[in-house]
Amino acid sequence: MRFLIVNDYGFRFGGSSSIALAQCRGLAALGHEVTFFCAMPAEHATDAVASIEGATHVECTGQWD
Repeated sequence: MRFLIVNDYGFRFGGSSSIALAQCRGLAALGHEVTFFCAMPAEHATDAVASIEGATHVECTGQWD
């Protein structure tokens, strides 16, 4: 099955980001195809996730607040 997970941040930044990344990791571990869509990329964060955990595809618009 294919999933699209959408979140503002591509890194851990509070509750919703932690849940979105956990869902991504969990679904991928079950063998699903996961696309993670975010506005703010991880590479600009001090606690950046090296790659979006488990995602098959990552789309980031590069927009900041």
